Amino acid sequence: MQAVAYELSNLAREADGLRGDAIERARTWWDAAMAWDDLGSAGDVRALAEAEAASGKANALDPSGRSDIAALFAQLQGEVEHGKCDMDPVRRAGIEQFMPRLEASVKRGTEPARSTEGLDDETRLAALREDLLENVTLRGEMDRLFTEMLSRTKDPTLAGPAPPAGSRAARVLAQVQELKAFVMADAMPMHADLGLGKPGTAWDLMVRLGRLVTDVHASAGDEDALIRLEADRARTLANEVRRYARREHLGLARPVWSQRGIVVDPNTLFFSGPAAVGSTLAHYAARRRLLFNARPRAGADIAEARWIDLARANLAIFDISERDPQVFYEIGVALGLGTEILLVARAGTAAPFDIAQNVCYYDDGNVAAAFFDQHIDEAMYGVQVMGGQGSCLEATLVFAEQSAQPAAASDSRLRIALQLLRKALADPIQYRAALNNFNSALSGSPFVLVTPRWPIGYTQGGRPRCFIVMPFAQELEATQRTYRAIADEGTRIGVDTIRGDVAVRQEIIHSIWEETGQASHVLVDLTGFNPNVCLELGLADLLGKNSLLIGLAGTETRLFPNIAKRRCHPYGERGWDDGQFAGVVQRFFAQR
Repeated sequence: MQAVAYELSNLAREADGLRGDAIERARTWWDAAMAWDDLGSAGDVRALAEAEAASGKANALDPSGRSDIAALFAQLQGEVEHGKCDMDPVRRAGIEQFMPRLEASVKRGTEPARSTEGLDDETRLAALREDLLENVTLRGEMDRLFTEMLSRTKDPTLAGPAPPAGSRAARVLAQVQELKAFVMADAMPMHADLGLGKPGTAWDLMVRLGRLVTDVHASAGDEDALIRLEADRARTLANEVRRYARREHLGLARPVWSQRGIVVDPNTLFFSGPAAVGSTLAHYAARRRLLFNARPRAGADIAEARWIDLARANLAIFDISERDPQVFYEIGVALGLGTEILLVARAGTAAPFDIAQNVCYYDDGNVAAAFFDQHIDEAMYGVQVMGGQGSCLEATLVFAEQSAQPAAASDSRLRIALQLLRKALADPIQYRAALNNFNSALSGSPFVLVTPRWPIGYTQGGRPRCFIVMPFAQELEATQRTYRAIADEGTRIGVDTIRGDVAVRQEIIHSIWEETGQASHVLVDLTGFNPNVCLELGLADLLGKNSLLIGLAGTETRLFPNIAKRRCHPYGERGWDDGQFAGVVQRFFAQR
């Protein structure tokens, strides 16, 4: 037990050092206090002192959380009173019985800790044990009550007739209710601080989603009224929920394109794929009051224009039926940005292994608008990434500090921005505002803020690290020989080389994302325009990695539009020994 107590105390100290979530840190200290209390019950005075110290730290962290709970309960009471008139009698009676139980637990949870000053050791030990047991009991009770509240919110009683069964309004209503349930479940005490960084954030989303549920229900199947609600509020709110879900994935990227400061428009779609499917989608978008990148702007640089359209979109739709390399490249960019994605294809199309989500298949070559009716709604109001994959906020802080040097030494505004960023580390909501402020303060910043599907990684110091992205099919003998020669050259000059098909994680695309982020160099072999290779190049370009494009002779003449202006270095059947190719790679490795 002593080893457990020490370990829990050490974990709590580490969490304090990392300035993590205050409620979770308090709970860790409470667990440590309980462990020390078990030792102290046998008369160990030192263990008693450790238990008292640990509970003191827990109490010091907990008051703000307790006040947040009280404030949220007061807001909940107001919302319940406001909505009672719309409830049926059975529902109202259930809520009226539930709220006093929740109120009693909130009051118990917000009472200040008892003072043990002036008590003898035995009395202090007894009081401490009683407080610890009360805390554990209260925690379980609050979790049960919030679970019950969550189940009640999933199927609210609403005034007036419901949208017709099977209608789009009924489908959107169910999807918005799921968004509300997700936010509430994520905000429950058993998972995190109710505010998830900033107390009002989760509650604000829940209240706005609750009101949107009421208004969608009130549309009663009127399609025009529903579309107005979607354009004015629903799509914006769904996008906010998705960004909220990925709040721990926030990072800085340096895209290869020049345009910065692009703001997401909740009513904008992006499409990449066959023109015939795009034409159907354009008609759908017009009916739904959605903007759509149907035609390239006259005179615009294609790569820049596509980047702007994709960065602005709330939802990106990709048809992978024809295995167009540009489509897969843009999927990679969208994954890195954190854009919500809908993948579609003709029935029978095989999806490459790097696609990180399900594909929606249509039955024939002429996709109908009805197909988009269902699947776009599901994607528009869905949450594809629900968090829980770790945090990159601390890594982003370290990267920001490194990027600010040496300018911060003489730029007071930048120094203040860094201080604010450090202070906001424990609060993901405030952290986003602080990171945006830092990016503005960094003169000529090349960065954009992204919330990708996975936490972002950054290049570390030490030996250069080259991530090699290429098709590894054994029948491509020249390509395999070239890879081996490149790897040998890297070893010779002190560059670590990592093959793209050697995945550390079970999810291949996540592993590739991590390796791309950590790499100082990315070498991309476009031979055959393998879909996975093109997707991985999109990830690298979104991050702005130092990259070298190569390919078997002839590849350089067939580059797809997004990269058509870039140089691709060819090699022949002799690979490494073919002309000047070896020198190209050596110069690439020498870049720092």
